[in-house]
Amino acid sequence: MTTLRGLLERRRSTKAYRDDRIDSAAVRDLVATVVGRSADGRRGHGSAHARYDVEVTLITHAVDSLASAAYRYDHVHDELVTLAAGDFMADVARGTLDADWVEHCPAALVLSADTATADTVFADQGPHRVRDSAGSRPASSPRTSTSGRPRMDSERF
Repeated sequence: MTTLRGLLERRRSTKAYRDDRIDSAAVRDLVATVVGRSADGRRGHGSAHARYDVEVTLITHAVDSLASAAYRYDHVHDELVTLAAGDFMADVARGTLDADWVEHCPAALVLSADTATADTVFADQGPHRVRDSAGSRPASSPRTSTSGRPRMDSERF
């Protein structure tokens, strides 16, 4: 067994949070690092056609100097904009498959994107970009083989 494999097999995740509040400056730095701009104006991540369609919503529960609320990060003005006041951590936890522990987090970053708009914008890249009304790609999508597994042929890389 390789060292990495052994390490991964022994890995255990724990999710326990203290009741301590966290510093708003640390949260703001985290948000800015995830989606903000560097000192020279560049983004910390790439985006197809420089669209940057991913939106960041900060849900706060126990953050110093920030009320419990949902905030949207406005990267143009480098600020948090209040969407709704209130403690939404229980709602976020209920929206997960198995992460009830989220309810006890002091804050959460929720990333979202408008995939329908992206599919429209990138429609010229072929039918594999199109989804049906249920959000599924067609069975003939070049991203999958006839077995349903991802294609590995060089013509699609």
